Amino acid sequence: GITVSGGECTLQAEFVIELFRIAKKHGLTALLDSNGSYAFKEQPEILEVSDGVMLDVKADCEQKHQWLTGHSIDIVLENLSYLASIGKLEEIRTVCIPEILNNERTIELAAEILSPYLQKQNIRYKLIRYRPFGVREEYRNYKQPDDAYMNQLKDLAYSKGFRDIVII
Repeated sequence: GITVSGGECTLQAEFVIELFRIAKKHGLTALLDSNGSYAFKEQPEILEVSDGVMLDVKADCEQKHQWLTGHSIDIVLENLSYLASIGKLEEIRTVCIPEILNNERTIELAAEILSPYLQKQNIRYKLIRYRPFGVREEYRNYKQPDDAYMNQLKDLAYSKGFRDIVII
C-alpha cells in the first residue's frame, strides 16, 4: 500500500483523494499521516478513500500544543475520538521530549479519549524517541530520552489499554 505524509498531506486533499482512488483501483491500501489539524469530521471525502489515519498527538494540553505547533489542540483531540469511532484510526504517535513535554500525561490523555475503542480495535501507539538531528536551532539542546524512560512510557501505555506499542 501507500502512505501519504507531509508536512501535512491533507493540505493537498484533492490530490490525495485522486491518488487514493487510483491506488484503490490497483488493489493498494492507502493511509494518511496527519498532524491532526484537518477537520476529518467536516470533510469526510478523504476518509471514504482512505484505509486509515496515523495521527500525531504532540502534547497533553493547549499551552504546550500551541507552543509546539502554533495551533489549538482541540481539533487533534476531536480527530482522535472521531477517527476511532469510525474505525479509521490506524495509529497515534507521540514524540517524547521529557525536558519540555509531559509525555506521561499525553499517554494518559490519549487513553482517556480512546478507552471506549481500545478493547475493540488495535490502535498502535508509536512512541518516538526525540533525536536532536534536523531540528530547528532552539530544539537542538534537548536530550534524547534513554531506553529506561522510553520503556517506562511503553509500560504506562500498556497499563492504560494500548496493546500494540512501538518505540522508535
